[in-house]
Formats: sequence, C-alpha cells, structure tokens
Amino acid sequence: MNLNFLRTGRDAAGSAGRGARRSETQGWAWFQSLGCQRPCQDFRDQTDFAPLRGARVALVADDDNIRISTQRHRRRFSYRALLEHVAKESRVMAALAVVTAAPGDQGRQHYLETRGWRTLVLPREMCMGVNGLRLRSNADMDLCLEVGCWLAAVSFDVLAVVSGDGDLCVSIARAAARHRPDVRVVTLAIPGSASQQLRTRRDLFHAHIVLGRDLTRPFDREP
Repeated sequence: MNLNFLRTGRDAAGSAGRGARRSETQGWAWFQSLGCQRPCQDFRDQTDFAPLRGARVALVADDDNIRISTQRHRRRFSYRALLEHVAKESRVMAALAVVTAAPGDQGRQHYLETRGWRTLVLPREMCMGVNGLRLRSNADMDLCLEVGCWLAAVSFDVLAVVSGDGDLCVSIARAAARHRPDVRVVTLAIPGSASQQLRTRRDLFHAHIVLGRDLTRPFDREP
C-alpha cells in the first residue's frame, strides 16, 4: 500500500524533530480515519474457504489494507484465525504479512510472528518534498518482489493475496500468469473494501473470498 500524504507549508515549519513527529502521527491518523468515512457492507458470519480446499497455498497479506478495512466495521482482524482456517482446508506452504511501521516500532511485527506469520516490515518515514513534509511508505513494490521470489522458488498450487487493492492484486496476477500459469491466484478481502477488479477479472483470478466475521474480533477484545 502506498502511503503518500502531502503536507502543507505550516506542517513543515517549526522544530524539525517535533514537527516531523507530529506530522507523522497526524498523517497516519488521518489515513486510518479514511476507512471510517465510507459506508461498509456487513460481514458474513462465516468465510467460505472452498477455493483453497486441498491445495498447497502461499499466503501473502497487505497488512495496511486489511487492518484499515476492518476498522471501518469497528472490528479487529485476527491473523491467527485466518491461518488456522486456511490450514484446515489446505496445506500452507508460506504465510507472509507485509507491514509498515514507524522506525523502531516492533509491536505489529511481534503480534504477527507470535501468530505464525513471517513478516516483512517497512518503515513509515517523513520525507521533505516541494510541498513540505509527507508520510511515505510504499509497500507494494516490496510485496510484489517477495511474491516474485516465491513464484521462482516455491512449489505451490494457489497464491492467496490478502488485500482489497485492485492494482496490487492485478500486478501480482499478471506476473503469475506470465511465469507460473500452473498457479491459481485467489484474492481475500474485507467486505466493502475490495476493488471491482477482484470480482470481475476472471481471466486473472481463480476466485475472490470475502472474509467473514469469524476472522474478526470487537475492538474491546484482544485479536
């Protein structure tokens, strides 16, 4: 997920350290709030994992997309539950979550790794541009490169991309079609957050799985 936020000249003024820290905090909070400004489709009670049944599956998750999409419903996403449900239906060959975090913040990484996921942690950093400070963290390129390595080196039947980002998923599916036509690409996303491309591009995607309430927890419970 590409997190680019243009800041005003006022944001760039003042103490560099304090201003950068405040801008980063405000920028990330603003980005998270976007999910609460759009109407949401409701969750189904159960997730249908039939497209993964009996397959050797490689899971890759766009954590920013899934986490913020779930917040629109005032719920938390459970990575532990997702991995357990997929493992019941298939053989999990790899499970990677791509995460963005402030430098030195290992909280999200620890959460995911204690729940059975490998992580790729990318920094969210303040960058100075012509319009002032902006919060930047482009995880899409790194995620695509990791998947490319899998396509070249790992044996699996299904590539399951946990994201509602249409451009990202289409890029991954095109690469899979070029280099591993034997691999089926399946997308998984929170209801109401998935790009229309994930449901209509049957030339690229074998199936689209709508993630259900069984994979979430209320905000007041530990995920």
